[in-house]
Amino acid sequence: TYRSITLAFLFACSCRKANDNDNRLQNGLIVPPMEYYNEMNQVIIQGGIGTRFDADHDQKPDLLFNTRLVGDPIRSVDKVQFFVSSYPSSSLPVNTAEDVPRLETGDSIPVTNFQGYTWYRASSVVLAEKIIGNGTSHWEGTWKNATLAFLPFQCNRVDANYTGWVGLSVDSANDRLIILRAALCRQPGRTSYSGK
Repeated sequence: TYRSITLAFLFACSCRKANDNDNRLQNGLIVPPMEYYNEMNQVIIQGGIGTRFDADHDQKPDLLFNTRLVGDPIRSVDKVQFFVSSYPSSSLPVNTAEDVPRLETGDSIPVTNFQGYTWYRASSVVLAEKIIGNGTSHWEGTWKNATLAFLPFQCNRVDANYTGWVGLSVDSANDRLIILRAALCRQPGRTSYSGK
């Protein structure tokens, strides 16, 4: 579609590649070579088309960001859910509460399972949701009011897995999710660091 072509073009234009060497930071972190997608600024709103992200340029999406409207007759409310989905060739780390971690700058993203999260392919997770009922509304979810927090993900290939992150903000005042920037490790089997 037009939106997919436009997004692919924007991702390509906003991409900058690091060299193939590790980058040692002042705090001692060793950041592997990363491919960066800067100034993405994709806005997800209720009723919008959503955004597919192809992190590894194989012409197949790795992540989908979108919204859905869900009725909850038991609580007598409606929910506008902002969610992320991975595909069979990508993974999200999910815990038993069906949450994904909200990482801060410099948090590690290992290839293996970590801190109660298990890497799952083809999963869908609600980041935040607006609860509407009886003339009032409020927000729930791990990512509500996030300001540049980082979502870890993996691209899964036959030979190995590649870690990466997406920087997100949830603007609850304006009912939108903003995809700010992202990065994918260029070497398989390496720990990457959110925002680095």
